[in-house]
Amino acid sequence: MMLEDSRENITWDLFKKIFYAEYFPDNVRYANEVEFLQLLQENMLVSEYVEKFKHLGRFHTLCMDEEWQCKWIEWRS
Repeated sequence: MMLEDSRENITWDLFKKIFYAEYFPDNVRYANEVEFLQLLQENMLVSEYVEKFKHLGRFHTLCMDEEWQCKWIEWRS
């Protein structure tokens, strides 16, 4: 509703920005980004690691294409 009232084109990036600001305070987003950057597979199953990577990756502020994500997983595993 907030976006509809503004008469702006609603892009996915705009929606995510407003959604995260509304439902994930800055301190939660920053904590998740730090956890993402420090994520190691250690004793997790690969499937658990990938799920955690996907979840925490949503809070990473830099753009990540699929190739970068694959390299990150290989490097941090």
